Amino acid sequence: MNSSKMIPHKLKELEEKVMAILQLLAKARQERASLEATLGELQAEVSLLRERLKKEETKREEVEGDLRRLEAEREEVRSKVEELLSELAKIEALQGGGP
Repeated sequence: MNSSKMIPHKLKELEEKVMAILQLLAKARQERASLEATLGELQAEVSLLRERLKKEETKREEVEGDLRRLEAEREEVRSKVEELLSELAKIEALQGGGP
């Protein structure tokens, strides 16, 4: 090939390479936009899950507080019942063992 025919051929090759690069760039931009959209959705979901977790932790703390109060009340009732049973036993012993 002479140089006058090589120049248009080389220009055509260069043009094809540039077009291929531009297509890759356009595809990369589309993929980036898609990934950014997905990232935004995931960040919103994480935010919602964090709020939900915070509410659940608050509920758990309330339930644990209720449980501690109920256990304290149960222990108080148990103590009073034992005290009453002891008093009944004393009364029965004083009455001579019952009827």
